[in-house]
Amino acid sequence: MEIKRELERILAGIYESVAARERWGVATIEVRLENPPSLEQGDFATALPLRLAPTLKRAPLEIASRLLSEAQQDEALLAIATPSMASPGFLNLRLRDEALKDALNSEAKLPAGSLASAPTIVIDYSSPNVAKPMGVGHLRSTIIGDSLKRIYCALGWKVVGVNHLGDWGTQMGKLLVAFKRQRGMSNNKFLMSNVDIAELLKLYVQFHKEAEKHPELEEQAKLEAKKLQDGDKENRLLWKRFTAASYKEFREIYKRLGVRIESWKGESAYQPKLAAIVKNALDLSIAQHSEGAVVISFGETMAPWVLQKQDGAYLYTTTDLAALRYRLKTYHPEKILYVVGNEQTLHFEQFRHAAEMLGYSPKEKIVHVKFGLVSFEGKKLSTRAGRSIDLSQVLDEAVKRASDILKDREMTKRQRARVAEIVGIGALKYHDLVQGRTHDIAFDWDRALSLTGNSAPYLQYVVVRINSILRKSKILSTKSKSNPKSKTTVTGYRLQVTGWRLAPTERELLRRMLKFQEVVEAAAASYEPHRIAEYLYQLAGSFNRFYETTPVLDAAELERSNRLLLIARVANTLQTGLHLLGIEVPERM
Repeated sequence: MEIKRELERILAGIYESVAARERWGVATIEVRLENPPSLEQGDFATALPLRLAPTLKRAPLEIASRLLSEAQQDEALLAIATPSMASPGFLNLRLRDEALKDALNSEAKLPAGSLASAPTIVIDYSSPNVAKPMGVGHLRSTIIGDSLKRIYCALGWKVVGVNHLGDWGTQMGKLLVAFKRQRGMSNNKFLMSNVDIAELLKLYVQFHKEAEKHPELEEQAKLEAKKLQDGDKENRLLWKRFTAASYKEFREIYKRLGVRIESWKGESAYQPKLAAIVKNALDLSIAQHSEGAVVISFGETMAPWVLQKQDGAYLYTTTDLAALRYRLKTYHPEKILYVVGNEQTLHFEQFRHAAEMLGYSPKEKIVHVKFGLVSFEGKKLSTRAGRSIDLSQVLDEAVKRASDILKDREMTKRQRARVAEIVGIGALKYHDLVQGRTHDIAFDWDRALSLTGNSAPYLQYVVVRINSILRKSKILSTKSKSNPKSKTTVTGYRLQVTGWRLAPTERELLRRMLKFQEVVEAAAASYEPHRIAEYLYQLAGSFNRFYETTPVLDAAELERSNRLLLIARVANTLQTGLHLLGIEVPERM
């Protein structure tokens, strides 16, 4: 990454020199280097001549030729790369072997943690509804949000993960109706009786089945929800028991997934602030009364946004605004990410515009990180229809299938259980993260657990394989991988630059590793963890091509030492990248 920035700076200076001498009208320009489609075209390229041609009224190749002539005489540039030009007007740069090898010695590290002056970002993700088991449908938000949190932390941001739990509203009213109908006891008895998450789910599904035959239950649910909002003692006691059962299950799931969320706040936490939100919107004439409800109108561009219903009950629209004000006041973030499905696109467009109209936040600070649906075994998932698949069961199934794959490996039962947990859950995460987040996903067990395709087990195995090679050497040693921050370490050794002529596969590996920080920064800028997954797969492929054609342990002393260092850095990069995706690497497979 540092090489790229240095080359951009040098090329900008070369352009300014040529522009002054040739009296081009544009005196200064920003140079942006991109990655050419193939390694044969070079390591970096710029379309600067094509960008300048319309303004300078010159042919792109003429501009490229002038810049190339100057670049071929610039000692600072030639010490790093060899320039060339290509049609219809590109400048290409091929890094010198010495520059690549020097870069390996001074490998740039991602920041280890947040600096005091670093910007803050709030990430709202996972956010399941209480009184229901976490289903497969919650997996996408949870692991995309967790990965983005890790990525921003690695780049030095202060990150606050927020779990905005659905513990309020009409859904809770439905559960209260179902619970009271099912138990059929006196108040004191059913308040003291046991309740667990499985029973709550059954009650929720049963409510919707009965409501199809008895529509009046929907009105009863609204009344129970309103009583809860108004502080009804009985409903509040039941609500507390429902949420306690849910929190216990959520924490167990997060522990298995390796997910840590700093702030847990349900919609209920913002209820005391909702009346003030509505009053503020009315006082500013941002909201109006309409048929007994309070709404914000956006003219003809979007449908109106309801802040308060006719019966006085509030919606999650109002709760989102209250939560936004709290987060802005508490954390002073640079931006807030909401990792929520595609189906909520309209809501977040309305939310962003309403927040700006009310003066809470410019809409650019609020980012909807949307994602597609997941279908599992050919079914789209719906809790109310009873088709939700319990996420804990899916995790168990992933671990079981991973254990089956490992059954012929020589390891103890305890070791196999630990490795299966890492491999199975890693496979589940990677299967999601490697696909663009806006795409709908049809989950495929065979693809997720493949040891040869673009999967977590494949990447984990490459790291394990490299570490096995390193353990056989005397120059390098490895630390335990039980800690995600633990890396393959080089004991008192640096790459010997002179006397080592890079083979094509070695150059390919070095070039790919130079792109790592750039890829991480691009993933953060676009909120797309799949960019890291794609990069890791390409790096693993480059390693395998290298190892199949290039001797390491059996090479001559100089090549052996350098190649051991090279593959140690490959293992570090792969492991760091997997950690940013929330995936561990076992010590053996």
